[in-house]
Amino acid sequence: MSGIVYQMKPERVIILNDKKEKLVGYLYKNTSKTIVIICHGVEPVLGFPGVTDVFETYHSIGVSVFPFDFTGYGESEGKKRVSLKQRVSDIGKVIDHFSQDYDEIILYGLSFGGISVAIAANTYKKVAKIITINGFFSFNPRKMYGNQSLAIGMYLLTHPESWSEISYWLTHFRGKGISVPTLVVYGEADTDVKPIQSLSFFNRLQGRKELVGVPGGDHLLMNKEQWPLMHAIYEWLAEGVKK
Repeated sequence: MSGIVYQMKPERVIILNDKKEKLVGYLYKNTSKTIVIICHGVEPVLGFPGVTDVFETYHSIGVSVFPFDFTGYGESEGKKRVSLKQRVSDIGKVIDHFSQDYDEIILYGLSFGGISVAIAANTYKKVAKIITINGFFSFNPRKMYGNQSLAIGMYLLTHPESWSEISYWLTHFRGKGISVPTLVVYGEADTDVKPIQSLSFFNRLQGRKELVGVPGGDHLLMNKEQWPLMHAIYEWLAEGVKK
C-alpha cells in the first residue's frame, strides 16, 4: 500500500496522568471502533518531518490514531526524565480515557516506546495488539552500539536514582508473557538501535507474532520511500478493524 496523504485537522486531547498533570496528544478520529495509540521513544516524534503524513496514512485504513507526549515531554506537563515506570502509567491513563469509545486498542511503540508498550501489554487487559518499531529492549552491551552503551553507563552514574528504573525494567519486562498479537518491525540500516534487539524480542514471544525487516530502513521508518516496504504494518492495523 502506498502512502495516502491528505489534509485533516486532528483534535487536541488532554488526559491527566497519575499526578494530575496534563498529557497532551492529537486524535486523528475515525469512524471505526479501533484506535492506535502512538508511544514515542526517548524524544517525541511530532516535530519530525513527514510524521503527520504517516499518521494520516494509518488513519486512511479506518482506524483512529492518537500520538501523545509522555509526562515531561513535548506539550505534556511534569518533570522531564526517562522513566519507564511513568511511561507505562501514562499509557494506562490513555487507555482508560479511550476504552469506552473503542473496542480495540492497539499500542504502537517507537524505539524506547517498544519496551513501554511491551510492559503495558502485560499490565493492561484492554490492549488488543502491539506493534514495535525498532524497539529498544535490552541493556546487554552486545546488543547496543558502543556509543549508546557508554552514554547509558554515564547517565546511570550521574543519575543514581535511575537504578530503580532498571529494577522496574527487569521485574516487569516478560516477553514470553505477552499473549496479544505482536508485530515486530525493524530497519535493517538502523544506526540508533541494533536490529538484534527486535530479533531477540521476537524470539521471546510465544503468542501470535510477525517479524518484518525493512531493507535500507532507518530508525524512524518515516521516509515516504520506505512506505511501500511496510505492507505488514497496514495489514496488521486493518485486519479485523472494529467498525
